Amino acid sequence: MTSETVRDLDLWAPHRQLSLAQARKRSQIVKWMRLALVACAIITLGIFLGYVARSAYDSAIGGTEALPSDEMVIMLNPRFSGRDAKGDLYVITADSAERRRANNDLIDLVNPKLENARSGDVAAPLGLFNRAIETLDLFEDVLMTDARGYLFHSSHAKVEIKTGKVIGMSPLEGTGPIGDITAGSYELNDSDDSVLLTGGVRTIILPAEPSE
Repeated sequence: MTSETVRDLDLWAPHRQLSLAQARKRSQIVKWMRLALVACAIITLGIFLGYVARSAYDSAIGGTEALPSDEMVIMLNPRFSGRDAKGDLYVITADSAERRRANNDLIDLVNPKLENARSGDVAAPLGLFNRAIETLDLFEDVLMTDARGYLFHSSHAKVEIKTGKVIGMSPLEGTGPIGDITAGSYELNDSDDSVLLTGGVRTIILPAEPSE
């Protein structure tokens, strides 16, 4: 090897060392980039699997927690029964009932009818039964009959089932064995067989039939 060749090798050595250092550095950068890509892929996969699992869970529970508070459970041909303060049996029936999720004691009724063997029946197209305090609110064309043969019509009635009291703040029309009655509001009390009428009360008394 000539002296010129050795001199050329000496000149090339620093460049060779620099290239090796650059190569090692580039290799480290590539390695870290690969690790970063793998980490990103794992994170992305985890997010995707989490989303899929959450969607499956939400589908499985079917929205029982997502239902609004006023959502209702429908019952067909319901029947509720109990006893009033005097121990008499009462029965409430309807075409359908919708129990409110916000308050399970409140039940909306379609074509409800309250039957009491001693005091009579009350029926209406719509009603609201409160099981907690045993009251029945009736709306629209309310029809009430009692054991004495009276028939009453009103657009609203609130029945306190335990006490047998019927209260209405809307006009009342009634007819019975002794005549006709109209009033702006009313209160029928089964406990003492009394009728309290207020607001434009009008009565028509039918003459008694002559005895034979």
